[in-house]
Formats: sequence, structure tokens, C-alpha cells
Amino acid sequence: MNFFVAIEEDGVSIYSWYGHLPVFARISRESGTNFSTLTELSAGHGRWCTDGEPYLKYAQKTLQEFLENPAFLDSNFRDANRVLDGLNEWSEGALRKDYRTMTGEQLVQTVLEHHAKLGEAYYPCMPSTFVEAPHALATKAIEEFLAKNAEKLGIPTARAFEILTHAPVESAGERESRTLEEIARKMDARLAKRIAAAPKTAWAIIRSEDDALAGALEKHAAEFAWAYFNYDGPAWGAEEFAKELAAITHEGLKRKRREDLPQLRTELEEKLALAGREARLFELARKTIMLKAKRKDVMFKSFYAAERPLAEIAARTGLTLKQVRFLLPEELPQAFTYGSKLAQKLDGRAEYCLILQTPQDLKLMEGLEAREFSKRIKTHEATGNETELHGQCACTGEATGAVCIVNVPGDMIKMRAGDVLVSVATTPDIVTAMRKASAIVSDMGGMTCHAAIVSRELGVPCVVGCRIATKALKDGDTVHVDATNGMVKILERCQAPDGN
Repeated sequence: MNFFVAIEEDGVSIYSWYGHLPVFARISRESGTNFSTLTELSAGHGRWCTDGEPYLKYAQKTLQEFLENPAFLDSNFRDANRVLDGLNEWSEGALRKDYRTMTGEQLVQTVLEHHAKLGEAYYPCMPSTFVEAPHALATKAIEEFLAKNAEKLGIPTARAFEILTHAPVESAGERESRTLEEIARKMDARLAKRIAAAPKTAWAIIRSEDDALAGALEKHAAEFAWAYFNYDGPAWGAEEFAKELAAITHEGLKRKRREDLPQLRTELEEKLALAGREARLFELARKTIMLKAKRKDVMFKSFYAAERPLAEIAARTGLTLKQVRFLLPEELPQAFTYGSKLAQKLDGRAEYCLILQTPQDLKLMEGLEAREFSKRIKTHEATGNETELHGQCACTGEATGAVCIVNVPGDMIKMRAGDVLVSVATTPDIVTAMRKASAIVSDMGGMTCHAAIVSRELGVPCVVGCRIATKALKDGDTVHVDATNGMVKILERCQAPDGN
């Protein structure tokens, strides 16, 4: 059996990705499709892979159920929103607890409660996710429908796609950005110039010169510390938000809000006379986009909340927080017995491990067994001779700029305003770089991926699903992004300095 990469993300661990795997096994059994998945964790980088035909059959079966059964469409998203609200309540409660006073058993129980809540949340959220990742079945169905009705549209099909799938989404990152811009508008002009010139020391400058602004940033950090936490952190504090404030004042970054789309959507729906399956297809797209944004925010807030009991476990057992994150849930009690004796084993897992999910169970593979089994993972490779790359339009428009490859927060220091951000798959912790981009290009994704959602919030041209963009391009290459037509044209290759 071979496996094919469906999702790639950085900053992940066993703890952050293990919670959904028992749910996948349950869905596999209940659907009768018996698909399997493989999770690869390699030095903080995660790849989630599917088994090809069985998984595709499940995705196709689920899409048909959504389109043919309005009750299923409504109940699935209603249930998903309900359990996400429950997970958010758990996070709020967890953030109020004092873990220093808990016994080891109570700490373990808190972490297991989080896993249970994650499982409850993943179960109704996954059907719409599986429809899109990685095969983008709903996206392709919409594109096919619009192509057949192109004469009725009066606008490019990519633009019609954007209008008809528009959902009123404001992610935590977008709320944070809007709030920080409000703080920036109230700043003293002289102070704004000072921090713009010295972003690394912006927080120290603000604390020494403006108590009110320092207080506002501390309040801002208390509210949005988790907004870019992703799975394993770190959380942002006032110092990080001060640097972002300096970037806003230096580069004049503004949210590039697009025009109101509801009226345009109504007009297009009338032109197309949407009804029945076709109407439900677009409803599925909009609900999926809204649910994806909410799911990511709620999940990441919960991982932020769970870090506190995990950190307390680490402090009491002599393990690092990173090592604790590579314990299986059933191994957590062992940490209090064996402590640092587990360190070497956990470091090995952090370096490389696999988790195989079958309809029956989960199997963790480590060491040579994992390395050998990983040969079954199939990927797309670049030839080095590409002149154009093709993907799906996530947000219409065009832009030309220098490539900047950003996969992890540490890469963001390279990003300049006007660069074309290229990523395997964007995540909330690199949103500040996305705001600087003239265009966004990703290897992975469809209409519901993070890059698609954020690019629409920002109004930045975006092409997703290019498969090999991060392999075919390198920092400094000049490209023209024609997002409306899903194309990235390589205009000039960056020449490495002599001797490199």
C-alpha cells in the first residue's frame, strides 16, 4: 500500500496531531470504505498522507451525501459548530485553572479531557474537510459547473467562483490585525517613527515612553496571545505585538478589504438559477470555509490552553515540554514514574516517527521501522526546468514580485513588502508575512485551505495547489502571479553569488 501526501504543516508533534487519528479510524469503519492514513513527523514538520483509492471513495461518497441530502448538510454543520463551542468552553475553563496545585493524576486527566474534546470536535468537522483535502472535489465540481455556464456569467469563471463561494469570515488573526491597526492610529507620530526605525526594541521604547500604549499592548496580548499559536506555539506576548506595530507604522500595512460581495452573489445566483444540487454545492463551499476558519481558531486556542498542564507535567518529570508533546496519551502517567529516562526515546520520536491509522487501530513506528515504511510515501518532484506552475485560483488578481519562501515563523524575517510569498501550506503563525505579500502561492490546498481563506480576507491574489512551488522556486526568483487563471510564470531566476 502506498500513501500520498494530503496535508503538510510545520510546528507539529504527536500531541498536536494524534487527537484526530482515532476519529479517522472510526469514520473509516462506519463509512465502510476502510481507508487508512499515515502521519509522518520529522523534526517539527508534519505530513498527513492518504491511501489513495479507499480514501477517495470515502470523499466522493461524502460529497454525494452532502449534495443529495439537505438534512445531512444542515445537521453536520450544526453539530460541528456545537462541538466547537464546547471545545472553546473547555479552553476558557482550562485557562482559569492553577495547575501548580494539581496532582499528577489530575494533570494527566486534564490532558486526556483535551484529547476527548478534540475527538468530539473532529468527528463532525472531518466530512467536509475530507471532501476537499487533498482531492478538492467540491472545488472541482464548482469549477466544472461554472465552465459549463460561462456564457451566463459575464465575468471570468474564477471571479464568479470567488463571489459565489464568499463567506463572511473574520479569523482571529484578522480580528487581531484590525484591533492592532486601531491602536496604531492612536499612536503619537514621533513615537511611531521611533519604533518604525527600531522594531527589535519597539517594546522597550514603548514601555519607557508611553505607559498608556504599553498597557494597551499588554491588554491586546492577553486577548490575542493564542491567535498565531498554531499547534505547538509559541504564544505571542506584548513584545511580539510591538514589533508588528512597528511594521505597520514603517510599511503602512493596511488590510486590503475587498468590496462587499453579497449583492454580487445574489445577482449571479439569479443568472444561474441555482437550485437543488447546484445550490447545495455552493452552500457546502461557503459553510466549509466558515467552519474551517472557526475550527482552526478554536483548535489552536485549545492547544494554547493545553500547554499549561503540559508544561507543568514537564516541570515535574524532568522532561522538556517538547518531549512531553511526543508522549502518546496512554504514556502520560509513565512520565511521572520514569521521567527523564524517557528523554532519549522521545527525542528519537521528535526526530522521526510515523503513525499508521487503519480502520482497526493506530500503530506508532519509530527508528528503522519508520524509515523503511516511509518509502511508501509518494511525492511530486520538480525537474528544475519549469517555466510555469499551475494551480487553483483562491483569490483573483495579478502581481509580480520576488519569491520569498516562508514555511515557519523563523522565515518571516526575510519577507519584504511586495514579495510573493511561497509556502508548502500557510498557517496562522505566518499571517504577519502574508500581510506583506503582493501574492501568495502554495503547494497544498483548495478553496478551504488557510491560504485561500486569508488571501480573500486580505484581497491578495492567491494560487493554491501548485504541488511543487517550494521545490521549483527559490528565494529571489522573479515571478508573475496570474491568480485569476491559476498560473505562476517564472520571469527570472535568482543567480547565486559566485562561490555558492
